[in-house]
Amino acid sequence: MKKYVLCILIAFGYVYGMNDPFKRSNIFYDERNVFYSINMQFAFSQYKEVILQYEDLLKKIERGEISATKNQILLAKNALGQAYRAEGNLEKGYTYIVEAMNSGLKRPLTQEVLKQLAENNDVSKTIVVRGADSSRRFGIGDMLGDGPYIRELTRRGVAKIIEIVSPSVKELHKKAACADVVLSTEDPEPVYDYETMLFALPHFLGVKTTFDIPQQPYLDIDKKRYDYWYKRIAQESGTKIPVIVWHLTSNFPVPEGRKLSQRKVSLEKIASGLFKRNIKLITVAYGHPPITQQELEKMDPEKQREYSLDVVSEQQKSQITHLTDISLEDIFALVQVVVDQQGFACGSDTAIPSGLAYTIQDPNEKRRICMLLPYHSDARWGNRPSNAKGRDGRLPNIKEFWQREEGDWSHPIEQVGEYIMKQQ
Repeated sequence: MKKYVLCILIAFGYVYGMNDPFKRSNIFYDERNVFYSINMQFAFSQYKEVILQYEDLLKKIERGEISATKNQILLAKNALGQAYRAEGNLEKGYTYIVEAMNSGLKRPLTQEVLKQLAENNDVSKTIVVRGADSSRRFGIGDMLGDGPYIRELTRRGVAKIIEIVSPSVKELHKKAACADVVLSTEDPEPVYDYETMLFALPHFLGVKTTFDIPQQPYLDIDKKRYDYWYKRIAQESGTKIPVIVWHLTSNFPVPEGRKLSQRKVSLEKIASGLFKRNIKLITVAYGHPPITQQELEKMDPEKQREYSLDVVSEQQKSQITHLTDISLEDIFALVQVVVDQQGFACGSDTAIPSGLAYTIQDPNEKRRICMLLPYHSDARWGNRPSNAKGRDGRLPNIKEFWQREEGDWSHPIEQVGEYIMKQQ
């Protein structure tokens, strides 16, 4: 088997000196927060305006004209950095983000320290890169994204690099060989000289544009897993195009209090928009299989609310291949199989397909990841295109399809179907 690219994004916690990420979110959206009105604009992707307002208010706080708590200021600086990222100014964006993050660390890494380590070639020092803590639930998508940064830091050899990750991906990180040592949050705290957050590494590596992102780390896909999925998908798809859809269910866990309602798409809409074409639908969800309207009506009201987005027709249910609780290694193998069979992966603004865009290899160099993005997105995707049509994503293999109106998924789903058929 050839080697496949793996890029790992791990979510982080203990920033801002608080253990509970939901508490951070509550502070961010608290009406008593001096930044409240700006924070709400940030939530609706009005980045240019919020940059001006954040900077103006921060200056007034610095001059003593307005008072704010430390946590309010740090959350605002992080949001300001995210807004600059969305506008394409990665250098200034990461500078603000790191300023906010470092304040919550005991021995924060700085650019000056990193420069001194490089000049003195003092490899006796140790840098801990915190990619996880025990306070947050980790989804597969959170495990994909920023791996190349820690590998580049390790490659430079300025110090011994210890990476701390979620227990569920410890072995995967070892295989990817990004850091000198990989520990989980369940292991004893290591002895170290400096520490930083994984998300802060682009700042220290001088990433100013998306073209500055380091080479992704490599990982071999298990041949037995690949062969298993190749035979299964070939048998189930037949002459149809295999398309994997990551489906956010009604009770999808919401980390850090973020509101995901605008990103959830009913399975019936996806199925209806794709089934009229020569497509074999494969769904991957968090424990919710497709159900019929009759099955929904038999549930109690609480269950009905939980499963409301999973309803499909009898015909659609019989034609959907549903997968849940499969391992990361299986997902990597499965997606590569789908691409090798001229298929596609699709998701509604989740980190899963964006991370897999690095993982898969397409010899035809076509964009095999279709992202369904809401009218109001977040800083990771930048500003919504003015024409609200599909555009090439900032990551390899990604094609973005945006809502033209808030809450209306019919248009982007229709575009995805048309795009898939044109690529054959």
